[in-house]
Amino acid sequence: MSYTLDTNLKAGFATTQYINFSVNSIVRFNHTTLCATSSGLYQHTDTESVVGYFEIVTDFGITNKKKIRFIQISFDSDSDLVVDVSTELDRSQTIVVPVSSSGRQTARVAVNRNIFGRFWTFQIGNMSNGCNFSIDEIKAMLVIMRHG
Repeated sequence: MSYTLDTNLKAGFATTQYINFSVNSIVRFNHTTLCATSSGLYQHTDTESVVGYFEIVTDFGITNKKKIRFIQISFDSDSDLVVDVSTELDRSQTIVVPVSSSGRQTARVAVNRNIFGRFWTFQIGNMSNGCNFSIDEIKAMLVIMRHG
């Protein structure tokens, strides 16, 4: 069974968190990156790295435990991304998604077959290099396990 996570989080009423940001918001305006904090608005320089990631927790609307054979991510990034997948059963894997070209691209990566659970957490980020990235779509090939 293939399942697509809708990354249009607002339209899908999804719950997500933005973690490890020292700013409230970031915007690119007129070739300048501006950051807002509770104390004011600041210009972000190219010498600073912003390490960022987002997290999605889901059971895919299915109460059974499940495995994921692979995930396919459509994205744009200046550098490699890191995807941490985990379940509520404390099983996890860190996957590096290499950038193969510039612009929009799709990567398919295998998930360890020993990882299973009902609730899956996907944490997708820019490693520690502060690269710009955006995610268009995440697809997961599920193996649904029987109850019991």
